[in-house]
Amino acid sequence: MIGLTPPVFKDYGSAYTLKARKLLWKSAWNAALERPFFGWGDETFAYQVFEHLSPDDARNLFRYELNLSPDAQVSYGGFTYYVDDDEKNIHSTGSILYHRAHNIIMDELYSHGFTGLSLFLVIIFSLSWKIYRTSGDFWLITACLLPYAIYLLAWFYVPTVTPLYFILAGIVLANRTKLSRPKEVV
Repeated sequence: MIGLTPPVFKDYGSAYTLKARKLLWKSAWNAALERPFFGWGDETFAYQVFEHLSPDDARNLFRYELNLSPDAQVSYGGFTYYVDDDEKNIHSTGSILYHRAHNIIMDELYSHGFTGLSLFLVIIFSLSWKIYRTSGDFWLITACLLPYAIYLLAWFYVPTVTPLYFILAGIVLANRTKLSRPKEVV
């Protein structure tokens, strides 16, 4: 053995996941209030997340993410931490990078400010309205768009998921539109 600290595995079924996300959303909101018009830019959240939380909130975020006991001692600088948790016998150091705020609304607000979020919502609602007018089936549109919208409220764009979702939704909508068109008599 070369003396490496064993990895800490996160329990994604715990309540800590939601608590951690709430602190990420709080950080994004606080950052957006500092730069309300155009935000902080893309791909900068990882470097700003802890700067927009109180020290207690930042330590709690590390506790939630690492599944530590509430009284674990956490020291941090940026996204690097040192943990001393006697209850769980964890004494380690490491880094945690949050690339996104884990909520599409908060991520857009952080990255592009209220201006970018407004434009984003206008585009989404315009496209949804256009699709609705084309297909005319409210429930089908809702069934196609709502699951992904809910997914984005607790996650973020993932290159492997997003295109697949829109391809599947497009196939459903295209087939529905094709089936509902009246046949031409020649």
